[in-house]
Parts: sequence; structure tokens; C-alpha cells
Amino acid sequence: MNSAARKADPAVRLQGLDFSHLDGLSQNPASVAGQSGQTGCGAALEQGAKWVLDGYHDIFALGLWRRACALGAVQVQLRGIGALHIQICGRDGAGNVIRGPICPVQLQCGAPHIQPLPDRLYTDAVLLWIELFVPMETRIDDLAWVTSQPPLAVPHLAIVITTYRREPQVRALTARLSQGLSQQDGSPYQGPIPQVLVIDNGGTLDPKDPHFGGNVTLISSPNLGGSGGFARGILEARAAGATHCLFMDDDASAAPEAVWRCRQFLAYATDPAWAVAGALTQAERPDLLWENGARFDRFCTPCHKGTNLTERSSVHAMIVAAEAHEHHGALVANYGGWWFFGFALDAVRHMPFPFFVRGDDVGFSLANDLRIATLPGVVAGQDEDFAAKESPLTGYLDLRSHLVHHLALRQLGGRRRDVVRIALRFGLRALVLHRHDSLSAMTLAVSDVCAGPERFAQMADLQERREQIAQASQTERPQPAPQSHLAQISRPQTQMLQIGPLRRLWARVSLNGYLLPGMSRWGHELSTTGTAVPQMIWGARTITRQGLDGTVVITSHDPQRGRAEFARFLRAVGGMLWHQRRLRRQWQAQYGALTSVRFWQDQLSRRR
Repeated sequence: MNSAARKADPAVRLQGLDFSHLDGLSQNPASVAGQSGQTGCGAALEQGAKWVLDGYHDIFALGLWRRACALGAVQVQLRGIGALHIQICGRDGAGNVIRGPICPVQLQCGAPHIQPLPDRLYTDAVLLWIELFVPMETRIDDLAWVTSQPPLAVPHLAIVITTYRREPQVRALTARLSQGLSQQDGSPYQGPIPQVLVIDNGGTLDPKDPHFGGNVTLISSPNLGGSGGFARGILEARAAGATHCLFMDDDASAAPEAVWRCRQFLAYATDPAWAVAGALTQAERPDLLWENGARFDRFCTPCHKGTNLTERSSVHAMIVAAEAHEHHGALVANYGGWWFFGFALDAVRHMPFPFFVRGDDVGFSLANDLRIATLPGVVAGQDEDFAAKESPLTGYLDLRSHLVHHLALRQLGGRRRDVVRIALRFGLRALVLHRHDSLSAMTLAVSDVCAGPERFAQMADLQERREQIAQASQTERPQPAPQSHLAQISRPQTQMLQIGPLRRLWARVSLNGYLLPGMSRWGHELSTTGTAVPQMIWGARTITRQGLDGTVVITSHDPQRGRAEFARFLRAVGGMLWHQRRLRRQWQAQYGALTSVRFWQDQLSRRR
């Protein structure tokens, strides 16, 4: 197929080497210098170097591009000066390595060299990488996967950033995007420079700030949470003539090259329902994935959580496994987080649901039946781990969104046993973690869901509920860490050795002492970072969670309050189950009204 490419056709850049990550330089004698090309810099390679570009940011997911896109010839384009030998390699769906021939290349300053992809690699490989052998000192200014195939569309991309009183983060992000996105790839299919729309929910950003202007537009908006901010972004993007949107968090660390890869994938996608979900890395371990897309099936399940991005074998296995799974007719992920989420506006039939935050990204993907793609190197970092963000408010938000999804979205079925399982899992988890404030907030979440869609329309800004939950919180407020917890945070293995199997079994049977007496006599104290996982918490009388900011949340066994809060929770769940058929009909009938353009126009205009 590649041999049929017309040499006169311009090379359209699909994915460039992002020199800022240097995945291929870790084991090679090379240095980075200069500013050049779409990826922002180049590399000087010493004589005798071997450059293996098979890391997470370097590989090309050919299988996904072939399946989702109108993609013809694929080639490698190099710019620089010097001489080298290039070998294009790949893995097939069974994980077998396929190697192309080693080809000598002479690079001349300013002139691009196009290396075609061998036919066997194009037809059999699901991922590709490049290996370079350097017989003499050589400089690489640019290296990219390109094609001579014109895109199906030239996207007019609007990048929507919703922010609330995080001025330093949004200034840093807009500066990085404004500089990185202004570069051109030299093809006639470049399209307009992406427009960055900053939705200021807090009203604290200054329109005269030099960070705004040019391709960055600041839009002041009432605080309707992430749902309202991104809904406003869609309305503004359409008004500006955009064809595609990319949602980003205000503290997103995604590079401009990740934006480019997303844009080009959407430009070649054969179905407008394809969307690109950026991966997310953990704050404490940026080399580990928190998720690479996610599934919602009763609960939110991250895909490929814990994959080490520095281990080539793990990264390759992740992509090959995803490809094999998708060949059997099911996508690995069915929604993507809004820290980085790109999609075509033509695919949007439902605007975000007014959840304020939590669950809006899940509902948006499922309601619009989007097909989720994840691309190597398209990744964002987070300031802190999600586990450290648990609070009564997030418990309220998470449970009510899970219940609404199952009641309102027909494809989830809304079965009684699923709703029971969701509610009990949330409630029991809060109980055994001694999170009584969260359990009280979850009871409120069930009541709000039972009140129907009108309740959500009336409190789209969530101000009353946020204040109510904050005032009712007694024990789950962060506080300065006691001196005894600053020196050492106990690890799970240490805690597991402190109680025997019989005591742990007793803790499980008694739901950490809430069904049987004696917890105050035999329970132990647990200290942990983030959120204690179930294996750790059994038998814990007191749980101290330390956040990344040094504060702690201390929850303790309180049988009287725990039993009372759980009884209230069960009564609320029982009422929901009793009226479930009516609630399901009501939610399915009115869900469309609360995800309509008119609804959001009314909400935004009412609060201006």
C-alpha cells in the first residue's frame, strides 16, 4: 500500500517525536538542544549511538489508526544533518516483533527525508517504533510519523479550560498552549490555530492579563461547576465556528504535542463518534498510570491502572491487549475524564448533565454514545491523587451520579439489583471506614435522586448542598497532622502483621465492629496516605489519612452514630427501590431536557 503513495503529495504530520519526554534517550549517548519543529526541540546524537524509540511517548498505535481512520500510506519523516541507519519495527496482535530492513539515510540541512513503511508492517503490526543507528555525529531536528493521505476533515479545534480560582495554574497552561500550538506542520491541511477558551467560573481572572489575547479568550461565567463550565465552552465553541472541542483541566500538564496527536486523529476519524481520552498519571508516581481511559459498568473502573510507563514491555502489552480486546467487538474504555477529552461537536446530542462535578464526563460519553480512543503520549498529570480527595461532598456527588446514570441511561438497564449493589457498596464502604459524615451526605444524595430531575435543575450551582454538607461535617474535616504522624506513615504490610487472621475475620463479620461489640478493646490504629484499601482497614479502630498537603483526616469507630447513620441510609435506599419503576420512567423522560442547549442557555443567562 505504501509503494502506491504519490511522491508529489505533501506529508501530513500525524505524530511527532516529543523531545521533551526523551523516552528514547534514556539509554543512548545524546543531548538535547535548540528549538525546531512541531515538537519543540531537537537532539544531537554522538557517533556510535543507538536510539531505540519504543517508549510510551514514542510508539505509534498503527492498529487503532487503521481501524478508526481513513489512513493510507504511513511514512517516517526526518529532518537534520548527518548520517544514520533507520529500522522501523513493530508488534503484531500476538505480541510478536516484526522488523523492517535497516536502511542508510543521509540527512541534509533543511531537507526532509521520507522513509516508507514496509508493507508487512502496515498490514500486520498494531504498534510501531523506530530504531536509529548513528555511524557519525548527527543532529535530529525533527522526526515524525506522516502520511500522504489527505485528512477527511480539517478540524477547527476549540480547547475549553474550565477554572475556578486557580490563577497560577491556568496562566501556566495557557502560556504553554499558546506557544506550542502556534507552530505549523507545513502541510496545506494545517487548518486554523486552535482557539483556547478559558471559562472563568470564579470571576477572578483579569481580562487585561497578558496571558489572554490572541488565540486565548477569557470568558467569565457563573459557577455551575465543571458541568456548567464545559457546557458554556461548547456553546462558545459553536458560536466561534469550531468543529471539534478539547476539554482540559486548568492544571493539566499535557504537552502541545498531545493536543496535536488528538487533533490529527479526529481529522482522520471515519466516524464522528470517535473521541480521544487522555491518560492520567498519579501525582506521587508520575511514571505510573492512574488510568488510560475507563469503563463504567455499575462502577467506574480505570483501564490499565498501575501500568509503569518506563517499562517498555508493560506499555507494549497494554496497547497489544487493547487491540486484541477491540477486535472482539468491544472497546476497552467507554468514557474518558475531562482532564483531556477531545471530540467532534457534530457527535454531541446531549450537553453535560448538571451534576456540578463528578459523573458529568461519564454521562456525557455514554449519553452521546461516543467511541473512546486512547493514544500513546496523550497523557496529563494530576496535582494530587483522586484517593486523597475523598470527602463527604465527593461521596455525595459520586453516589448520586452513579444512581442517575443507571436510572436515566437506557443502555445501562437500570436493573434493581444494580441499583442496590451500587448503594450498598457506597454505604458499606463509608461505614467500615468510619466515615459517618460521608454516610450522612450519601443519604442526602439518595433523597435528591428520588426527588427527580427537577431537583437537579433547581440547584445546578449546588451552593445550598455544598454549604449544608460542609456545616454538617463533624469528623471528616482536614486538620494539621499530629506530631506523631509526621515522622512515619505506616505501610499496608506493617498493619497487616498487627492483627491475625481470626481477628481480621471477626472484623469482617462485624463490619469493623458495628454489628458486634468489643471493637474498642481489640481494634488497632491505622495510619495511611490516600484512602485505606479494604485489606488494610479491617480491625482498624481509628484511621488517619494523610493528604499530600500534610493535613490529616482522622475517623474513629463510633458504634452509636455509625448504626444510626447507616439505618437512615438504608431507609432512603429502600424508598428509592420501592419507587424505582416510577423514578426510572421519570428520569428517562426528562434526562434529555436537562442535557439540552436550551437548558444551559437558560441557566447561564439566569445567573449572569
